[in-house]
Amino acid sequence: EVVSLLMDEHPTAANEKDNYGRMPLQSACFNNAPLEVLKLLLEEHPSAVKANDSFMGSLQDYDFEDDETANLVLNVHRLYCDKIDKKTAEEIMNDFIDIGW
Repeated sequence: EVVSLLMDEHPTAANEKDNYGRMPLQSACFNNAPLEVLKLLLEEHPSAVKANDSFMGSLQDYDFEDDETANLVLNVHRLYCDKIDKKTAEEIMNDFIDIGW
């Protein structure tokens, strides 16, 4: 997979912003990339869920076409940006297990 090869060769690429201020994770979400691509980007730079871009704003505001993708990104966002209780953390972990992450 091309994204996997890129992450292996240039892991800092997941931190770079384009001309719109989007990071690769945001671009992948905007372009409805496959779940596996989002997993790779999140593994390399999970805190990218906190970033806003000048075009789409926060990942929380994205209109995801796929529920699994939305759950993955929004759950990572919750882990990084919200104070969560033990029950919520367990629910998020179960969601990650369900998608094989």
